[in-house]
Order: sequence, then structure tokens, then C-alpha cells
Amino acid sequence: MSFGYADHSIPLTLLYWIEASWIGLSELGMRWPMMLCGLATLVLLPWYVWRTVGQREAILFASMLAISPMLIVYSQTARPYSITLLLGYVAHFAFCRYCSTTSHQLVFGSLYGITAVLATWMHLIVGPFVVAPFLYEGISILRAPASERQFRFRRILFLGLPTAIGMLLFILPPLLANITVIGEKSGINGPNWQTIVGVWYVWFGTPSSMVILICLVLAVIGVPRLWRELMVVRSALLGMLLTLVIILVTKPAWVHHPVTFGRYLLQAIPLLLLFVAAGSARLADALEQKIWPTRKVIGAAILFTPPLLLALQSPLANMLRHPNTNLTHPVYYFDFRPDYNLILKRSIKDIPLSSYWSQLAALPRDSLHIAIAPFYFESYNWDAPRWELISGQTIIPAYLTGLCVDWRFGEILNIERFNFKNAVFLSDQASLAKHKIDLIAYQKPYMVKEYNNTQHLVGEDTSNCEAALRIRFGLPQYEDDKIIIFSLDTTSKMHGYVK
Repeated sequence: MSFGYADHSIPLTLLYWIEASWIGLSELGMRWPMMLCGLATLVLLPWYVWRTVGQREAILFASMLAISPMLIVYSQTARPYSITLLLGYVAHFAFCRYCSTTSHQLVFGSLYGITAVLATWMHLIVGPFVVAPFLYEGISILRAPASERQFRFRRILFLGLPTAIGMLLFILPPLLANITVIGEKSGINGPNWQTIVGVWYVWFGTPSSMVILICLVLAVIGVPRLWRELMVVRSALLGMLLTLVIILVTKPAWVHHPVTFGRYLLQAIPLLLLFVAAGSARLADALEQKIWPTRKVIGAAILFTPPLLLALQSPLANMLRHPNTNLTHPVYYFDFRPDYNLILKRSIKDIPLSSYWSQLAALPRDSLHIAIAPFYFESYNWDAPRWELISGQTIIPAYLTGLCVDWRFGEILNIERFNFKNAVFLSDQASLAKHKIDLIAYQKPYMVKEYNNTQHLVGEDTSNCEAALRIRFGLPQYEDDKIIIFSLDTTSKMHGYVK
């Protein structure tokens, strides 16, 4: 077992192995833990705010959580980020309750230990965030009266020792087993000025600078009260500070991209939105104390302004359009500012676009199911979101494994252990029929010039597959210098629409 080069999650891998062995691994089987934790976050965090801060703040907070693009994306992505976000805050809550009450300490201590160890085991970068409460309580002990220090120190020692042992048991073996991989990923990129500016667009989920400025002003207004009243807020901010220090010291690969930096500090999203909610409520309360005739209306307008602005300037409308089988494609969230979205710019600049896709737009939306090969695991080479947007038709990956290659990176084998619904095997007629595929598209290899001025041919590894596709599916219905289209008896659907 290893944490790997690209954030491998050992607990999720074990879960997927069990599912594949027992019931067959599917997209839902891979995503259900994240979806469940995303929903739980949407319920538990506002419920806690309702109990400790206020009803209006909780409602505003919940409404902004519900439309956060990054939280929506990560709740549907087979990576642990949605899970560790929830576990991290549950760990902080449990630690605070452990330290602030004399009843049920075993329950809250156990809850903290389990969630802290599991979160770190899932994603190492969460470690500093979940251990931050110990540092916060340690500082508090040093400032406490001498008569309290021994008791409080013994209390956190009783919790810290088993937690440390648990982390060592679960984290140290895979870390030592492949420590060179972690080293290869470190010392590469650090956040820069563009990272610091861009991450606010990631966290607030909008391309609008004006919306961000308004939300930041409201957040500043809301911070003082929450800082005074909630230990969870203070310890969480300390946890984010520790995580930031680790990032600055280790300089992990790709962290200069705002989306990566924002993901490593994903816990900032609930905190920021809570600050905005508290600031809105405080400003509305202040105005409602005035004697103006319209004070109630103005107060209500202020309360609803943040979620309304975030909704109006949200990328969700484009992401949730139908059909869209590529919701979690990074082209939608790499950067919500189109001019800074490198994946979008690469798609437009480097990937050839056939006029065929615009011809399909004349058909009724979602009237065709199209399987496209070759599928690229590297999202910057997989242009399906653009094809789907232009054509208005459903597009899914077409696997070449078993047809012209033994296996390709990013594809699965056509065996019982895998039961994916959103991909089709071109070598399997039953798979084509089950997915009701109307058209098969083959993207011809194309040359890409990289940032270091080197060139390489994308699709070179599958260039021999064109001949195999012609043998398997006969004469193409359409062909240009970019794509080849094979029809599976769709004449009646396309008559008069496509030349």
C-alpha cells in the first residue's frame, strides 16, 4: 500500500477492491461515500450553526453551501476530498466538546480519534488540520491559571496518545513503503501571487470579482463574533494556518494552480461562507435597529444578497445543463475565470474541432448517444465537454481495450469485476446494444505543442485502431481530417440533418 504520487487514498482503494470482488465496481459504487458525506455536510454544519450561532445565519449558510460549485463537484468525484472535509470538521467539533464538558468525554474523544486518523489516512494533507486542536488547547493551557494546567494537560494527553498511535499504525507503514514518491512530489511548485488571487474564485465558486469583494467585506464583518463565540472556528483557522505552512515548506506539485491550492485548503469554503452569513446577519441586525420605515426591507435584502449574487454569478447553470455526462471534468472548475482556465484554453487552441458537431445541433437535444474513442484519462486531452456542448447530444467514452489494444491507461477491462454504466466497449456488441449507442466517433491523432516548445502526437498509441474500427463497423457515415463517424443504424434519426 502506498499514498502514491497522485493522492492515492488507501481506504477508498480497499473499499473499491471489496466492491469489485463482491458486487462489481460501478460509478455509483465509487462515488456513494462522497455523495453521502456531501449531503451530511449540507445538513450537519448548518445544524451546528443553528444550535450555536442563530437561525438566520444557519439558513444563509446552508443556502450558500448548497450552491458551492466545488463542494458539488467533489461530492461527485471519486476522490476523498468531500469525505475529509466532513471528517475534519467533525474532528474539531468532537475535540472541542471533549475539552469543554465533563460528560461523555469517552464518546467525544473516541469520535475525535476515529475521524482524525481516518481523515489523515485518506488524504495526508488533512493531517495538520485535524491535529491543530491540540496546539490550540496547548496554547490555552499555557495561558490558563496554574491550578488548571495539570488537569487540562493530562486530559489532552489521554486523547493525544491513542490518536498518535492510531496515526502511526495506519499512516507510517505506507509512508515508509514508498517515501521516494512523496519526495518526488515535493519541492516542485509553491503558491505565487496568481495563486493567492485565483483561489478566492475557487472558494467562492464564481468568476465575478465584484461578488467576491462583496462577500469578503461581509466575511470581515462576521469574523469577530464567530471568533469570540466558537472554539471550533478558532481551532479550524489554526488548522488552516498549519496546512498553509506545510504547503509553503513542502511545495507540492501543481499547488501553484489555484484549484489545487484551494483543494488542499478546502476547509476554507465552509468557514468563508459562515463568515459571510454571520456578517450579513450582523449588518441586517444593525440596520433593523434604525428608525427608517424601510429598515425591515433593507435588512431582508442584505440577508439574501450573498446567496443571490453567488447564484446569479455561478457556473452551475453551464455545469448542470442537459445533456452533460462530464460534470466533474476539470474544464468546468479548473478556473472559473475563462481567461485563466488552462484546460479550456488548451481545448480551444490544441484539440482539432470538426464541423460535424455543430451539424448535430440541428437534431433534437439528447436524441443521439455517441461513443467516442480514444478516451483519455488525462482530462486536458478529453474534449467531450465541448463536443457535447456544441452538438447537444450525449457522449460517453468508447474503450478500445479488447478491440485493437490489450489494455490502455485509463480504461478498464471488460470483466465482471467492473460494471461501469458511462462507458462502452467497442469490442462487445452486447455492450453497444445495452448502452443504445447510435454513433461511434474516432478522433484522429493530432499534434500538440507543449509549453516547453516540444511537440508530441496525441493518439499515437491508438493510430492502428482506425483500421480495426473500419473492419469492425464498415464504411464511415462521415469523415474529415479530424474525426471518423460510424453509424449503428441511425438513418431515421439523422435524415435531413447531417450531410
